[in-house]
Amino acid sequence: MKRPAVYVLFVWFAFLGMYGYYFLLDAWNTPHPSYLPLFFFIGVQGFALFLAVIVGSWRFVCGPQRLQTVMWLTLGFLPVFLWYSMVSLVFQMQNERSTQQVEMSWYYITPLSIAAAIFDGVGRWTLPHRLEGDRVVMFYDASITDPKGDLAKMDAFIKTEEAYLGLSMPTKIHWMRGALLGLPGIALSHIAIAQPLYSEGKTDLGGTDYHEAAHNIIGTPSGSAVYAGNYPPFLLIEGWAMARSEEWESLARECWQLKQQHWELTLREAVSDIYYNQTDGRLYQQGGAFVKVLCDKFGPEKFLELYQHCTRKTFDRDIEHIYGMSLGELDALYWHEIEAYRASRRSFDKATENCSPEEKALLAEFSEAYEQQVQAFYRLAQNGTLETVVHHGLENRQETLFQARDGQLMRFYEKGETTSKEDCEKREWFKYDLMTPSERIYVFQRPSSNESVPIQNSWRSDISPQRRDSLQQEFIRQNLRVFQPFSLFDDWLRNPDDYLWEPPTGTVIQSVVAEDDIVVLTLTAPGPMVELTLRIDRKQNWLLLEAKSRNVINGHPSESLVVYEYGEPIDGVPMLKKRSASRTGENYRAMEEVELVRFDPALVDESVFREENLPIGVPKTAKQLSSVQRMYRHWAIAGCWLVVPLLVILGCKIRGRSHGAGTPARMF
Repeated sequence: MKRPAVYVLFVWFAFLGMYGYYFLLDAWNTPHPSYLPLFFFIGVQGFALFLAVIVGSWRFVCGPQRLQTVMWLTLGFLPVFLWYSMVSLVFQMQNERSTQQVEMSWYYITPLSIAAAIFDGVGRWTLPHRLEGDRVVMFYDASITDPKGDLAKMDAFIKTEEAYLGLSMPTKIHWMRGALLGLPGIALSHIAIAQPLYSEGKTDLGGTDYHEAAHNIIGTPSGSAVYAGNYPPFLLIEGWAMARSEEWESLARECWQLKQQHWELTLREAVSDIYYNQTDGRLYQQGGAFVKVLCDKFGPEKFLELYQHCTRKTFDRDIEHIYGMSLGELDALYWHEIEAYRASRRSFDKATENCSPEEKALLAEFSEAYEQQVQAFYRLAQNGTLETVVHHGLENRQETLFQARDGQLMRFYEKGETTSKEDCEKREWFKYDLMTPSERIYVFQRPSSNESVPIQNSWRSDISPQRRDSLQQEFIRQNLRVFQPFSLFDDWLRNPDDYLWEPPTGTVIQSVVAEDDIVVLTLTAPGPMVELTLRIDRKQNWLLLEAKSRNVINGHPSESLVVYEYGEPIDGVPMLKKRSASRTGENYRAMEEVELVRFDPALVDESVFREENLPIGVPKTAKQLSSVQRMYRHWAIAGCWLVVPLLVILGCKIRGRSHGAGTPARMF
């Protein structure tokens, strides 16, 4: 029987061969690498390690050279640790990119090509059907009802984008129509993963399909390019995909909302070391608007030149060379376009252009009263306590408690119980959110479906003085959205402002009818909500009494009804006492009831914001090592793992030679 060292060497040859092969594929930016070589390399590693364990165990039992056998087996398991090291660090880098700039390393290069090969294999296995077009190879399953039609749409989109950019892709995109390994959308190596929009067996192309395809049309940076710094900032990478898959009005509106919350990034910040390679959500919206303006004002040719030739170190000079403008000047240019769009959309005359003078007069009164009530509500929320109880149908009940002091100390606590339809068992969950001038703590916990392991998400983060003001408004809006005045019962808890003064394209005010003191407003809108009717009490400071809507959800019509009940006003602001809502569809009925338990605008004592007085125990989040720190630690472990067994083996050989005079010692 062979010595275990032979099989261990096969493990190492297969591992190093795999690493070298996919390293070269990434360096050459090879599109959609095949999974077959990866399957071969892993198979050789696994089989050789299995034989090494069998032979090593036998030699350890029978002897001799037991210590050397153990050392060789130790070396055989080192590639397994290196596998874990690379995969875990890549995942950690991806998670870190959402909150901070990640220092890239050569560890990040090869795993990208290996990931592409894995996606290639998993996609072919889980999506058994294959259809090839002029620009796309589509992989899908039986849930896709019109594969030829979908393929034709994507082919047409890619041809349009190629003509727009003036380039031709070197190969066809592999379009994986399903969430692979839990990832609903990703693009790399000319692979576009996009989970379809399902509606009882029907599918349609959505923004994710076009978003991920747009990435591959212009090209995604290889790992080696990222490591060398020869790649565009995330602002342009995601900005391009957003600009080609989203409407301008959506991008401009979201950018304006960021600015209203004082949370926007300047271009200088967006391409700084902090955000250049970070997946901050603001870079999607602002990047999409920025790229849209660049392409519309200066043409796609200049943008393509910038995208393909800019580097991290020379980005400022690249901008000035290509556009003849500084970052500051381009920053002012695209914000001017956003503000001009906002002014045109926010115009009262624009929103009411189909209304008579009498209708416009009524809407003007309603708009003024509505804005006063909303602003007064948030002003009151800067201090005091708001406590509510929310019922969702028969299965869910939740209690919420919001407390704030001077807009500097805020906490939101929500606890609830959900009754499982399968086993009728109640499961409790809670969410806790605390914001102080210097720190924010978030905790969320609920039982898993099988109740084996609770699902928990908790984090603590520092708050910079620059972000404090914007986070105050974000915190209030996020945690009070269920109970803010005039909340409607749709998927996004919108309010009349979203349909009247910032209406989506195609929204039309059909009628404004005054019936004594009651005004009935009817409008139609595109998208999920197709018709909305509001009953407003003109005499009672334009209070919203009832909202009816006809919706189309996942292709099926439904109707919603929301009834509002008011209690005594606080500081002149009418406060909701209860909001009852119901939605009826073809095969279901959803209900929601929000009841105000307490609203006390008195200043809250600071002691309630201390951790020892919190309603739950906030877990202490241990400081996690960064991916680069972990990489160095893994190198140290791997180095010891490699050197110590080799030294032991070498020492045993030297010792064997000294005791066995004239007998040649064999290394293997």
